[in-house]
Amino acid sequence: MKKIVIGLAIFLVLCIVLAALAPFFIDLNKHKDTILSKLKPYLPREVDFQGIELTILTGLGAEIRGLRISDNPAFSQEDCLRLEALEVRVQILPLLKGQVKVKKIVLKQPVVRLARNEKGQFSFDDVVAHGKKAAKEKPRQEEKTTKAPGILGALLVNELEIRHGKIIYQDEKLFPGAGPMVIDALDLSVEDLSLTHPVSIAVAANLMEASDQNFHLAGKMGPVGEDLQVEKLPLDIVLSLESFPLERLKDRLPKKLPVKVLSGSLSILVEATGSLADTVVSKSDIDLQGLVFQDQREKARGEKSGALHCTLAHKASVDYSQKQVSIESGAFSVNGNRLLVKGAVKDFLTDPKWDMKVWTEGLRPDSLRALFPMYTRDIPEDIQVKGPVHISLSSSGSKESLHLDMDVDMNALEIKYKDLVQKSSAMPLSVALKGDRKAEHIILKELQLILHHLRMTAPGEILIKDNKPHFDFHIQTDPVSLQGWEALVPKLSPFHLNGGLSLKSSLNGTPQDASFDLQVSSDRVGFKLPPPKDKKPAAAPREGLVEAVSIQAQGLKRADEIQGSGKVEIKKGAVMKAPFQNLLLDLQFSRDQLNIAGLALEAFQGTIQGSGTFKPKKGDWAFAPVFKGIRVGQALDSFSEYKDSFSGDLSGQFQAQGTKGPDALAAMNAKGTFSLSHGELKNFNLAGSILDKLFGLKGIAQFLGGQQAKIAKQETTQFDSLEGALRMTGKTFHLETLQLNNIRTSKATDSIATLEGTCSLETKQLDLKGKLILSKRHSQELARKAQVLEALFDPKKRIVLPVTIKGPIKKPIPFLDEEYVLEALAKHYTQKAVDKAVDKGVKKLKEKLKLPKEAEELEKPVKRLLDGLFGK
Repeated sequence: MKKIVIGLAIFLVLCIVLAALAPFFIDLNKHKDTILSKLKPYLPREVDFQGIELTILTGLGAEIRGLRISDNPAFSQEDCLRLEALEVRVQILPLLKGQVKVKKIVLKQPVVRLARNEKGQFSFDDVVAHGKKAAKEKPRQEEKTTKAPGILGALLVNELEIRHGKIIYQDEKLFPGAGPMVIDALDLSVEDLSLTHPVSIAVAANLMEASDQNFHLAGKMGPVGEDLQVEKLPLDIVLSLESFPLERLKDRLPKKLPVKVLSGSLSILVEATGSLADTVVSKSDIDLQGLVFQDQREKARGEKSGALHCTLAHKASVDYSQKQVSIESGAFSVNGNRLLVKGAVKDFLTDPKWDMKVWTEGLRPDSLRALFPMYTRDIPEDIQVKGPVHISLSSSGSKESLHLDMDVDMNALEIKYKDLVQKSSAMPLSVALKGDRKAEHIILKELQLILHHLRMTAPGEILIKDNKPHFDFHIQTDPVSLQGWEALVPKLSPFHLNGGLSLKSSLNGTPQDASFDLQVSSDRVGFKLPPPKDKKPAAAPREGLVEAVSIQAQGLKRADEIQGSGKVEIKKGAVMKAPFQNLLLDLQFSRDQLNIAGLALEAFQGTIQGSGTFKPKKGDWAFAPVFKGIRVGQALDSFSEYKDSFSGDLSGQFQAQGTKGPDALAAMNAKGTFSLSHGELKNFNLAGSILDKLFGLKGIAQFLGGQQAKIAKQETTQFDSLEGALRMTGKTFHLETLQLNNIRTSKATDSIATLEGTCSLETKQLDLKGKLILSKRHSQELARKAQVLEALFDPKKRIVLPVTIKGPIKKPIPFLDEEYVLEALAKHYTQKAVDKAVDKGVKKLKEKLKLPKEAEELEKPVKRLLDGLFGK
């Protein structure tokens, strides 16, 4: 027995030695020319290899060394395929029966070079064309005897292996001048390669010259069946890509893309199981870190994004028998801002019908603004947004008929814009939409906005004709309380709004040709007007109230033009305790101008009317008011700082124009005429003050007795009427004419005063000059007591006194032109002395000449001569 065992061992050793030595005694290179000749009809390239030899120890077969196939000379002078070695191993048992069945094919260090030129021609196009031509030239009998499944069944191998391969691809059409794309360190292992059994596959490679193998694919696929039904292929695979540097792609992406990738690292893990004939379930996790891209649009000026961390994860199934995609879960996130999706799509390849839901988690607009500055550049920097936004959207239907529900919850969002808007996280803010679309008809059953106390709905319809939307919306609010809006708009705080209003509006047409109708109504609105900021100490707020308010506006938009009209009606109201009623305001407006066609109201026991224009772009304005019977005292007491200064009934008309801006008052110009009846200047006594100064002059007081005391008791200037004309330039009123008629004094009521001069709104100072003309009766009465006052008589024998009024508007000071008066009085006294001297000289001359007293004819020339000598 021992000898038998030793003999068997010796026999096995001899078999191994013979198998190892056999390739050295069997020469296959003599078949080289035959092999190459079989390839030439199908391959119009130079094909060669260094040698071929039989292999036994590693498996029965052959190994071709140094195989090479030349490239298309139009593309390069190098080889399109080069192998260090190609091993083909066959199965031994079928070989003993005269059948060749390949067990394994191994490609060692293959290098494949592919290219496409700028015209879109591939480097292998000539091979494809030549192969098709050779196939057509085959004898018909050969075609009949070569059935694809049978041949494939004979030639299919159990294993296919690629060791450390390399693929070089250059595309001058898509990526001109970008250089080749390289897949290196390619290892491929395919086991149980068959049409009737699952095939195991494992791939690893280095994509785009990374530092190590960063791409992996492993799993099973098939069987595909002898009838090659790829559409029913079963599979169970896992694909991964690890830390792929995206900057390698920046020159590979189409130039027309709006963005250019600058940096980032991409990792992918995808799993897929099932059958293309039944259902495929897939899962994926995509992680993109440090993504930075540049906006290539001209208007973006090459702005860069922030560093993005994006993830995409999903779990879904595709039911090919039902033509349905079901998304069990899907999530996309950008730096923590998550978008989730769930639902199903039927008939996705032909007529999609879906039932989907999309919602957000942790969406923070403030973080997105920093990440995408190129898309948020038009948002003012002063707008600050903080906090989450929750969006929920569900949709079902098809392309022809669908339903949509959307809710945008911004309740927890904080919004600040300068000192104009400050929404807190406790203030309600949301938008809701429900709608249906049937073909070209969109019906918005609900479009709702909730903001603080406001609840506005805007249902409507949109009809799309010739790709142009025609819309018809009806907007309405519930009664809106005006209280508490200062929490959103701080600048409303000083106004202390109360009351409420309602709004109705309609909007219809197209984006190029639309019309609107607006109605606002309110039973009551109360408010307070804050005092002027320059008041020291600050005055109390001034209250206001309007009742039965109605605002209507209609307009049209055609292309870039906007035209419309409006009307405002207020039945009654009061501002700072000044009541008014029946306010009517008619407006006409366009894009460039607002016209006040008519303004009318009853206030201060009179009427105010007017018209005007305003140009928003330039800020220019013009207004022409007309006043009738306005109690000016009440108006000034209510709206100015000159309380208890004036009274009377004001009538007049003015034209004013100017421009808005920080110094609007200086740019204003105005002119007009006015009258004031039954008036009173309560802050000074014009006639009394002037007469008081007159009576105090030396040479007059002794003649008047107690008259001065009587005059001083009057502290105001009362008159029957005041007529005037003025113009305004800058901040100064120019009183061109000002006449007070029937000024009341203690003696008469028909005195008058005429004045002219300026009134500065900047310094609040008066500078007027004119004259006070006493009534004839009063003048003669004074002259009887003081004859010297006749020196101030005018031809109608009325005393005329030059006056000046200066000082603050609140308390002006009248001045008498004493120099003029004293000069007139001096002339009067001089004339009296001359007359007395003349009379005395004439009398002495008559006595000397012994003329009779009746010699009038001689007396006159003598008197004239003396008058000339004395300068009368």
